[in-house]
Amino acid sequence: MAKLRGSISTVEFKEVDKSPERLLWKAVLLEAAKDALKTYNSSGWITRSDRNLARHWFLFPNVEFYRVCEMAGYEAHFVKKKMVKKINKIIEEEKACIS
Repeated sequence: MAKLRGSISTVEFKEVDKSPERLLWKAVLLEAAKDALKTYNSSGWITRSDRNLARHWFLFPNVEFYRVCEMAGYEAHFVKKKMVKKINKIIEEEKACIS
């Protein structure tokens, strides 16, 4: 078992395919998730517009989303379900801070 640690959460998964291509697509998915979960007061180079585009990619998946998940070795519906929950939680927290 490998552990993926970060600001998103700790996720355990079996390393079935350690090919460079699979690892690349996992990195693409992870970066999109990090971008989507940034808050207004997060540091980093991402703009609000880019953050909102990343959130939209998870909330309203398209063909590219499904393709990236497949190439990363993940079930797209599982990724979407987890990310929608996390994104909605952040949106609610942001609304509470504004009020």
